[in-house]
This record gives sequence, structure tokens and C-alpha cells, in this order.
Amino acid sequence: PTSSHTDEEVEEFYKKVKELHEKGSDCHFKLIIGDLNAKVGIKTNGDSVMGSHGTGIRNDRGERFVQFAEETRMHIMNTYFKKHLKRKWTWRSPNFEFKNEIDFITSSHVRIIKDVSVLNQFNTGSDHRIVRAKVAFDVSNERKKLVQKTHEEINLENLIRNNKVFDHKLSTKLEEIEPKNLGPVLKEVAKEVGGTIKTKERQKKLSDETKTLLNKRREMKINNNADKIEYSELCKTIRKKMKADIDEYNLKTVRDAIEYKKSYKKAKQMLMIGKKQIIAID
Repeated sequence: PTSSHTDEEVEEFYKKVKELHEKGSDCHFKLIIGDLNAKVGIKTNGDSVMGSHGTGIRNDRGERFVQFAEETRMHIMNTYFKKHLKRKWTWRSPNFEFKNEIDFITSSHVRIIKDVSVLNQFNTGSDHRIVRAKVAFDVSNERKKLVQKTHEEINLENLIRNNKVFDHKLSTKLEEIEPKNLGPVLKEVAKEVGGTIKTKERQKKLSDETKTLLNKRREMKINNNADKIEYSELCKTIRKKMKADIDEYNLKTVRDAIEYKKSYKKAKQMLMIGKKQIIAID
């Protein structure tokens, strides 16, 4: 949508693109390419879908585009590659006064995009320049991934919550197994107690509170009744909340992994003690 379109039309546009994105859930790779009429600027602490080579200052439409990219986990690939400023701008105003980067290539997988650059040797008859992405992937490796079953993970939250049940069930199993079989047995008991979650059902990075603030900001823009100071303060709060949510998500991931490793270590110690006791009885 161009600057002449209303915020309602912008929201309708992103709603339709998101619906198309979700319809392609069976697609292994996804690319969304085009003129978003948005300036994403430089990566902030809360951005997980941008590289470190953004340019300029982010505007409101850029903020909305980054939010969309976060929601759909589409990486803004223009920002992942270092280029001279002359090779970054994609649009020039009719009077040649302004140049901005507003055409983007986004990808669901960073690893398949090897380069994104602007081509200036072609006269397209437009005020936009061609943006080219180099895409490459290992066909045999990707084929293997495609035929794999849906990946499931142990629900660590449930497992930690039911740690006493886990310890009890595991202790009964330890009497019957050899040390070399500890890994598979530990995983079996962990699945039984904690259950599993599909990869797509992983904990979301943004909290409900942050999402509520994002919706509030969106409504303020649509209704055009936002006080400038209030809106600016809300944007600052959202940035802080997004950073805090992502930090908490990363911390929780590490904490869960540590708790799981503690359980594994404890089980191994219990198993070795049990074996020593059996040898002593013999």
C-alpha cells in the first residue's frame, strides 16, 4: 500500500497476506517479495527477524511490517547483507530528492538466501529498482527433511511441573536397565510424564500483554485519535516489552534445558548407585 492508502487499507492488506501465508502451511520454503512502502530502519533489541544491516529510520509502516514479519516468522533478508548505501535504496522520488529502501525480500529460512542486492544497470521504466536474491540449497538434505515425520519435543514445562512423578517412574525403571540404555529410557519416561508438543506449538516469544499493546497501537492509528505524546510513549513501552519478552523466552529456554540435564545427571547417578548395590549383594 502506498502512502495515500488509509491505515484500514494497510491492515486489510496484511490480513490478506497473512491468510495466504497460513494457507501455505505445507510449503517447505516461503518467500514474500514486493513493495511494502515501509522503512524498517536499523535493527532494535527486540527484532528477531532482521539482520544488522538495515538503513535509515523506521517509520510507522515499517513498524507494522516488522510486526507482521515477527508474527509470521519471515526474515527481512535485505537487512542480512552488508552493502554500500548506493546499493541499498530501491525507490527514488520523482524529483530525485529522496531515496528509500521500501522493496523487500522476506524468507521463512535464512539459510537458503545467499545474497540480496539492488540492480542499477536495468532501466525498468519505474521509480523502483530491481531487487535480486540469490537462492541456493542442498536438494538431497532438504529432501531428507521433507520426508521426516513431524518433529515433536518433550514438553519441559509439564515435565518440570511433575518432577516428583518423573523421579518415581524413573526410579522403578532403573532397577531393570543397563547404564548404556539410560538415554532412551530417560526419554521414554520424560515423554510419558511430560507429554510432547509439536515444533509449531513452541512457546511464543511475545506475551499476551505485549500483543494487547500492539493491538492498542494499531487501533490508535486506525481511529486516528492518538495524542502524539501518548502514541510515542506507547511505542517506547512496546519496544521495551518486546525486548523483555524475548529475553525471558531465551532465559526460559536455557533454564528448561538446565533442569532437563539435571534430571538426566541425577538419574545416571541413581543408576550407578543401584548397580553398585547389586554387585555388593552378589
